Amino acid sequence: MPNLRIDIGCGPKKRPGYLGVDHSPHEGVDYVCDIERDALPFEDTSVSDVFSSHCLEHLRDPERFFREIGRVAKDGACVEIWTPYAFSNGAFMFSHLQFLTEDHYAHMCILFPEAYLSMTGVYWEWESVTYIVLPHTMVELDRANVSINFGIKYLKNVVLEFGVVLHVRKSSCRPTHPKRYVSVSRDGARHLLPDPLPVAESDVCQALERSRNHHQSRIGTRF
Repeated sequence: MPNLRIDIGCGPKKRPGYLGVDHSPHEGVDYVCDIERDALPFEDTSVSDVFSSHCLEHLRDPERFFREIGRVAKDGACVEIWTPYAFSNGAFMFSHLQFLTEDHYAHMCILFPEAYLSMTGVYWEWESVTYIVLPHTMVELDRANVSINFGIKYLKNVVLEFGVVLHVRKSSCRPTHPKRYVSVSRDGARHLLPDPLPVAESDVCQALERSRNHHQSRIGTRF
């Protein structure tokens, strides 16, 4: 197949146009395969697109998951993965074993690509990350005068789930930072997030001074 597309952990809701892979024989599952024990039933470098939604967080061995994807994927294959965001209540449901954030992918793609080449057999190029923030959360952040960037980075239960788009590279790969998007749903319009403002030493000094002044004004003691 010139454009073999697979949905790993599809359950009964396989992505249209993809072959479904799941450990249970749900309706629409094309290949019954336990990704934690079995090799994916595809030849090496045969898959052009991989999709996986709310599967990775259930796995005891994520390294095997990525190693198998790296094996069957063509050079340049697109890999899209959705999971609950670690700092949401939904991440802590029964049977969830992994608690994922963008830092996992930063390790794979930017900080330690050679280590993950050794573990998975391929390089991982990071194209984008999309955060799903529900409409009522957007409104509450706006009413509190809290930016989306601040909410995503520091607050709990702002991001419901997040998705990353990666590309498999069989040879050398230049680490690139992903484009960052926010949306109210997977199918909704995606809005590009601005890069966080750089922090200078003067910013730190001013923050400490404001903190000291605030402390003194409230309790009248030295910082």
